[in-house]
Amino acid sequence: LIDFWAKFCSPCLSQMEDFKKYYIEIKELGLETFGINSQDIPSENMQTFLNNKKFAHPLIYSKPAANMYRVIAIPLYFLLDENYMIIESFYSLDHAKISEIKKRLQTMKKSNN
Repeated sequence: LIDFWAKFCSPCLSQMEDFKKYYIEIKELGLETFGINSQDIPSENMQTFLNNKKFAHPLIYSKPAANMYRVIAIPLYFLLDENYMIIESFYSLDHAKISEIKKRLQTMKKSNN
């Protein structure tokens, strides 16, 4: 799961805070998650901000990734398969979407056993 976000985006930050509750459970089901910020320039202030927020998933800065995925609005999420192909994209990561992703992961896990 790729999460495109920015510091100025309050829906991004709110959803990232909510995601903390689900991160471990989703990771245990085999889903790797990371956030990509292409808007804010890396700086000491940004690092302090991230340290204070203690978001659950790894975060990186990458303008090329945002261009590659043609990100025009944030928050934006891409769910990828094991071959890094896009399965789905969506603009909100709420409880219902998390439940849907968990069910999909559980089904995939059962079919692989």
